[in-house]
Amino acid sequence: MTRKILFVSNCYRKAFTLLELIIVIAILATLLGMVAPAVMHARESARRVACKSKLREISNAMLQFEAANRSLPPSFFGKKDTPHLFRKGSLIGHLSVLPEAIGNSQVGRIADQYRLSDRLWFEVPQVEILRRSYSSLFLCPSDGEKGDWVIATRTPYFDTDSFHILPANKAEQWTNYLGCAGSSPFSIYDSRGRGVFLPLKGSRVSDILDGLSNTLFLGEVTGQFRDGVNRRGRENSFSWLSGAQSVQEALNYDRRRIPGQDSGLSQFRSGHGPLVHFSFVDGRVDAIHENIDQRLLEAMATIAEADMSSDNH
Repeated sequence: MTRKILFVSNCYRKAFTLLELIIVIAILATLLGMVAPAVMHARESARRVACKSKLREISNAMLQFEAANRSLPPSFFGKKDTPHLFRKGSLIGHLSVLPEAIGNSQVGRIADQYRLSDRLWFEVPQVEILRRSYSSLFLCPSDGEKGDWVIATRTPYFDTDSFHILPANKAEQWTNYLGCAGSSPFSIYDSRGRGVFLPLKGSRVSDILDGLSNTLFLGEVTGQFRDGVNRRGRENSFSWLSGAQSVQEALNYDRRRIPGQDSGLSQFRSGHGPLVHFSFVDGRVDAIHENIDQRLLEAMATIAEADMSSDNH
C-alpha cells in the first residue's frame, strides 16, 4: 500500500499591508493627540508649582529683611532732581537687598554703597557685579526670554511712571518678579493708592491696615510682547534692579488691542495663560485670573484700612 505524504509549507508574512500600516499610524496619531496635551498640562502644572515656590521664597526673604532692619526695603533707592521728582536712571530697585538675604553679602555691600550715588547706577563700574549677580530664584520656569531691551529702572512716583530702558546684553540679568507699589503711582499729595513698597523709605508690616492676607506683596512680570494676545515675540523684560510697580493697568493687559496705543510698561504679566501669581504679605501665594475686577485688584494692592470695601470705589 502506497502512502502519500502531504507536505504543507507555512508561509510567513514579513510586513504589514498598506491598509494595516495606515490603521496603525492612525491609532498612534490618535493616542499621541490624546497624550500630548496631558503631558503639556502636567509640565505647565509643575512649572506653576515651581513658580509659586520661588515667589514664596522671595517673599520670605523680604520678610527676613524686615525683621532684621525693622522695615521692608524701599521700592527704589536714588537721588532727587527736585524736591519731588527723582533722577531718571539713578535708581536701584528693592530686589538688590535680596542676594544678601540668600547668602551673597558682597552684593548687599555694593548695593548699600552705590544705591544713593549721584551717578547712573549702570554707569558705575563697581555695580557691574550687581548687574551680573542674580539668582535663578528670580526667573519663572515658564519664561525663558529676555527680549531686545531691559527696563533698567522704573519710578512709580509722583503720579507718573518713569522708565530707563537699556539694550539687552548678557550682563543685564532680568527678573520675573517685582514688588507691588500700590494701585497707582505714589503721590505725596494722595497716599490712598500706596502699596507695600514705597520710594526711599521702606514701610513696615505693622503699617498694613487691610490685613496681611488681603494685601499684595510681589507679583509676576514678563515685559511686553509684539503679539500681546498670544504672548509671542518678546520686546523687553525687567532688570532685577528695576524696582516695584503698580497695578494701574489690568493683569496681562495689552494696550495695542486699542488702535493707536502702545503696549504699556506697567502690567503684571505671566507665562501661565490667564493666571498671574501674586504673594500676599502673610506669605501665601495665589494665582489671580486676569479677568479679576480692576477695583478689587487695586484695593488688594494698597495697605489702606477698609479699602477692600466697595464703598471706597
